Amino acid sequence: MEPIERRRELEEGIRRRMREWALERLRLTMVEIAEKTGESYKNVQNWMAAGKTMPAAFVAAFVEAIPVNRGWLLTGEGRPEPLAAEPKVRAFDRIAAIVTDVLEGGGGDGDGDKTVTLPPPRPELDHEKRPPGARQRRA
Repeated sequence: MEPIERRRELEEGIRRRMREWALERLRLTMVEIAEKTGESYKNVQNWMAAGKTMPAAFVAAFVEAIPVNRGWLLTGEGRPEPLAAEPKVRAFDRIAAIVTDVLEGGGGDGDGDKTVTLPPPRPELDHEKRPPGARQRRA
C-alpha cells in the first residue's frame, strides 16, 4: 500500500471513531465539539464529516477535550471509554437500559419484562427509642 493511501486509511479510521464516539455515543453536536476543541464549526464539519485532511492539532485537542481512550481512537484497538471512566460508562449504560425498558413498557429493570424487583424495605426508624442512659426531654 502506498504511504499516502495508508495515511488516508488511518485518518478515515480516526474520523469514523471520532464520529462513533462523540456524535453517536456521547451525543455531542459538531457545534459542541467545536466549542470544546477551540476550533470553528466549519473546520470541525470539514474534518469530521466532509473528509478533509484532519490536522494533528485537532486530534490532540479532541482527546484533551472529550473523554476517550486515546489508543482506541488512534488504532481502533480496545474500548472507546477512557480507562478511568469505565465504571461510570457501564453505570450509564445500565441506567439507559432501564430508562429504555420503562419507556417501552417494561418493568424498569432493563431486562424487558414487566416485573419490577424492588430493594428490600428499610426498617422503620423509631424516633421514640432512646439509647440506654439517655435522658427524656422536658416539655
